[in-house]
Amino acid sequence: MHCWKNGLCIGFLRIKLVMLQHLTMYMGVLVYSLVFSECTWSAALIVCLVIANSLSFMQVCVLDPGRVNKKIHHRYSPDTIFIGDCASTQISMNKSGEWIRRINIDGEVFEEKYCLECNLFRISGMSHCRECNRCILDMDHHCIWLGNCIGRNNMKHFHVYLYTLVAVIYTKLMLLYKIYTTYLQGDNESKILMAVVLLLFVVYSILFGVILLFTLFHVYASLCTSRSRDIIRYGIRSRPPKIKMACINLCTIRSDISFAHA
Repeated sequence: MHCWKNGLCIGFLRIKLVMLQHLTMYMGVLVYSLVFSECTWSAALIVCLVIANSLSFMQVCVLDPGRVNKKIHHRYSPDTIFIGDCASTQISMNKSGEWIRRINIDGEVFEEKYCLECNLFRISGMSHCRECNRCILDMDHHCIWLGNCIGRNNMKHFHVYLYTLVAVIYTKLMLLYKIYTTYLQGDNESKILMAVVLLLFVVYSILFGVILLFTLFHVYASLCTSRSRDIIRYGIRSRPPKIKMACINLCTIRSDISFAHA
């Protein structure tokens, strides 16, 4: 999952930096809940928010996103196999020299491309990840900051992570604002500390805007039952939102499809 370069595990170092950034945000949010919260239930809510964000972060990093086991090399020849009266499969080679399997069921044709790295035909939604060197079921994208693919098994945890992360960063901004207005505003002896707080406020404001736009983009992709990589590649299509289908996809972990070594 991680790549080694010059004796250093770059992916592992990146994950440690991300975790350190999360810890600093968590500490700020907890300070805000203990010092500035006006009531107990709001402080408890903020603590639950931090716990939910940390748990979803670990689940996205650790869970198998839906990796498919590789198969040994298989040799194919152009052929058509009839399965009953209304179904058939046809294996052929396109102009680019790639193997294509077309499945015809009652006149509806499904096309599957062959993955040379994994030696298998990719079903609908399956894509090959170069970083993981595996085909991933319902692959959305490979998150370089989390060091893992976002696919069938961890998509809902990724969305929970994004939603709670937006709330955590917003709470961090409120902490910086409270510190500035309560302790630093009008204090001429704390100019350096005031500058640091203002700088952090600007940095977290930019981070909040970027993460919020990123979250809204993934919400839109889920409502349109599309993958973010498809929207980036093919653009936004005029497709009506499917709220019910999006909720089902985000709240359900479907059974894995595993291709054992043969």
